[in-house]
Amino acid sequence: MTFNLTQLDSLTYDEAEPLLENYLNLAVDAFLDSPEGQAYLTTKTSQDHHGGWIHAFLELAFLYDGYTLSMMDVRHVRELMQDTLPRKMTLLDPSEAYDAIPELLYFWRFLQRQYHLNNAPDILQYLSSIETTFPDIINDPGSGGFLKSFLLQGHQQGFDMTSEDGLTAFQELFNAQQQTDYSSDAPSSPSEIPQKSESVPKSMKAKYDQIITLTNQFASQFLNDEYAQLIRAATAALARKRPSPLSRGQAKSWACGITHALGMVNFLYDSSGSPHISAGDLYQAFGVSSSTGQAKSKQTRDLLKMSQLDPDWTLPSLIDLNPMAWMISVDGLLVDARSMPRHIQEVAYAQGFIPYLP
Repeated sequence: MTFNLTQLDSLTYDEAEPLLENYLNLAVDAFLDSPEGQAYLTTKTSQDHHGGWIHAFLELAFLYDGYTLSMMDVRHVRELMQDTLPRKMTLLDPSEAYDAIPELLYFWRFLQRQYHLNNAPDILQYLSSIETTFPDIINDPGSGGFLKSFLLQGHQQGFDMTSEDGLTAFQELFNAQQQTDYSSDAPSSPSEIPQKSESVPKSMKAKYDQIITLTNQFASQFLNDEYAQLIRAATAALARKRPSPLSRGQAKSWACGITHALGMVNFLYDSSGSPHISAGDLYQAFGVSSSTGQAKSKQTRDLLKMSQLDPDWTLPSLIDLNPMAWMISVDGLLVDARSMPRHIQEVAYAQGFIPYLP
């Protein structure tokens, strides 16, 4: 089957997700069959198991940032290489990192020749610039939070962190050393997830109250109490910023924009869901134009780093359905934390990587 570079570009997440694995495999196969891929293979002593870095690069770009190959520019690749990959991947064999940049360089040369991607030259220049530093970046124990540090620490002490027996043995040693019980008082269901803070500075209290008066009324009429609380939390988060963006603009514009942003995260505009409202009806209910509502929504999403399926801004009632809330990387593989041993789940929860202990 021929690799279609733009296959996922116009699809929603729900439409694209079932196609993703095949898309990734076809991308790797197309590369390995190309002149660039063949040239890359001549640099390797073994001809087996190549393309893993390409697979991880494309998978994380799509799942966490929503980028496909035709959409990527050097800013997206920089974010992937210096933030997303180090946070989401743990290499129990640190030497594997030395394969990453060479493989990606050959891959982007293939894309440049075959698909004439305009951003390829800048991306190639950037990847070349981090070839010597990337192994340190990806293997930094602090780059992925406590879970990555935990796995690397166990590996460095001689435990087999890829087996349940190894994980169990190191967990027991770690707990004895730290005298910490990560599972104490941990929520065990969506209903027990703590609510986000609604505290705001005194200087922003009046504007905050104006906004949430409107959003509470809207939620009461069209949504539910769960949405109302999340909207208040997002409004409070914006109020706590220095300087707060809420100080400029009408209360109804912000009320509309914040609600619209959270609706995008939680598929409020999907007619098959409940509650549901169209974006047009939402703008009309708040009495703002679509351009104003969209602008404030984008500003909210940018300021709070919101994205579709963002676990931080997913309604608790939907968290079990959100794959991004449960994905962690172990030894370079993306896995659902709910399928992992309890020891890993406890560490993942303690560091805030998953919403509760399933």
